[in-house]
Amino acid sequence: MSERVARRTGVRPGLVRLLVVVGAVGGFIVLASVFTPEQTRATVATVKRGIESLAGDTTKVPEGAAKPPARDSRGRILLGEMVGNGHRIWVYGRGTDVRYTVCTPEGEVLTSDITADEVYRLFPHLDLRSMHLDTLPDSDTGAVMMVDPRDPR
Repeated sequence: MSERVARRTGVRPGLVRLLVVVGAVGGFIVLASVFTPEQTRATVATVKRGIESLAGDTTKVPEGAAKPPARDSRGRILLGEMVGNGHRIWVYGRGTDVRYTVCTPEGEVLTSDITADEVYRLFPHLDLRSMHLDTLPDSDTGAVMMVDPRDPR
């Protein structure tokens, strides 16, 4: 088909291809010069803000709110914190034993040392499955990694 067009117009197909490529590159250069993205430093805080803005999560921990203790009353380690629906939930665990402490956004403890079933029964508006668990980088426990104790590696 391009040969018929070339015969009718008198333009060689190689020249048409070259013009198309030059036009595409020129268009890309024009677009690249018009759009200049904002340059920011990629930090954990900026990534979290971006994720929260995409998720539409407006729940925040107020400034000066109480921080969760590194261990609960039975010595379980703090695994992280979930924030949502007007509550903060501190997650503690040791082995397969996971317990929850439900607090106000300011950190006032409403109930502690309860199972997931008890959270659903006492606070039916909270859905633990839909909440995001944030590990606390400034806690004494540091990062948490679950491993299989039976794995010989």
